[in-house]
Amino acid sequence: MLNARVAVVEFTGRQDELADLHRWCRDRPRLAARWLHGPGGQGKSRLAARFAAEAVDAGCTGTRRGAS
Repeated sequence: MLNARVAVVEFTGRQDELADLHRWCRDRPRLAARWLHGPGGQGKSRLAARFAAEAVDAGCTGTRRGAS
């Protein structure tokens, strides 16, 4: 089984899910959580890691964008 942290296989697809997560991050209420769920081996960890990296680059972290 592949380890998501090693990323032996290039991340492909999931553009719709990534776009949905970015919309959620941009438009979410002040306090919000988002669950990624599904059977094992479906790419949840890879999707979460990719989104987290892109979100930080976009300035969307654990606090609301632009909040001080």
